[in-house]
Formats: sequence, structure tokens, C-alpha cells
Amino acid sequence: MSRRHEMIKMLIDSDYDSIQNDGAHADFLYDMLYDGFKGYNNMTDEELVQEMNERDLWNEWFKEPV
Repeated sequence: MSRRHEMIKMLIDSDYDSIQNDGAHADFLYDMLYDGFKGYNNMTDEELVQEMNERDLWNEWFKEPV
């Protein structure tokens, strides 16, 4: 799996978990439904890295598999 594909999967998993479980991204869901969403696959690598940084997902990226 490519680095890009792994980032996209982590971002989607993060969105799904947040929306389904804790509602922390309720504003994100509202904005997406209101204005639309570019889609992770349409983002540049730099935009994906920025999203990963904003969500602090690099800790998950480097976590040892259980």
C-alpha cells in the first residue's frame, strides 16, 4: 500500500470514527453537507500531510501493530 493510500485511509477512518462515535466532527459533517467536500483522493500530497498534522494522526502512523 502506498504512503498516499495509507494517509487517505487513516483520514477516512478518523472521519468515520469521529462522526459515528463521539460527534467531535459535527461541524465538519455540517460543512461538508453544506459546501461539499473535495475528497481526499483529489487532494495533493501536501494537503493530505496538512490534514494528518491537524488531526495529530502521525502518532497512529508510527504506532507498532498489536
